[in-house]
Amino acid sequence: FAFAANTWAIALAQLPVLAYVRTRRRTRATAVAGVLFAVCWLIVLAAGHLSTAAAASAALIVAAAVFGLGETFLSPSLPAIVNDVAAEDVRGRYVAVYSTSWQIGPMIGPAMAGAALADGQGAPLLLGLAAACALAWPAALRCERLLPAAANRSHAEAG
Repeated sequence: FAFAANTWAIALAQLPVLAYVRTRRRTRATAVAGVLFAVCWLIVLAAGHLSTAAAASAALIVAAAVFGLGETFLSPSLPAIVNDVAAEDVRGRYVAVYSTSWQIGPMIGPAMAGAALADGQGAPLLLGLAAACALAWPAALRCERLLPAAANRSHAEAG
């Protein structure tokens, strides 16, 4: 059900979020994604403290939907920034590094999470994930000042 909630959140929110993001700075959409990811991890943490399995399951389903909503904000913004800041002759390298960064998490995340959970450190792990994701907000706003304006605006807005 959690995977279905994630998929449905993406499917239902994709077009409205894309329309919204097209009129905003890409760094702002990236910041919103970070906050939504942080909220997702906090919901997962809270799910572990609920008194019934049904309530915990419902919370995990909501967390997956919130994560999907975060994905809808991130997908049209961060890859576009990477493409727009790269010079034509090195664009492939920029995209390769960006793509590799997305593969590192699924490779090392389960091992790190497994070690933390085995050591009874689930709450610190989830709080750390939430904090790291929440830091995307100020980081994105800081990058906003460093990026060329053309890279931070959608082509629909710039045109």
